[in-house]
Amino acid sequence: MKIKTAALVAMVCLAITLLFSLSSGFLMGAGSYESFGLMSMIVSVLHFGSLINLAYAFYAAAK
Repeated sequence: MKIKTAALVAMVCLAITLLFSLSSGFLMGAGSYESFGLMSMIVSVLHFGSLINLAYAFYAAAK
């Protein structure tokens, strides 16, 4: 059960990062650079967390 929830959280985080990167791309097109810096920071943190969750899920599944 823990493996499934960890993988689910990782997938949700990855989906959010994809959405944020798309929207930040649109913001870059609009030219608002300040919000892009904050969004890219949030995206990198979420992406890092989702990678850690995926690694944990694979480790728990292999155990």
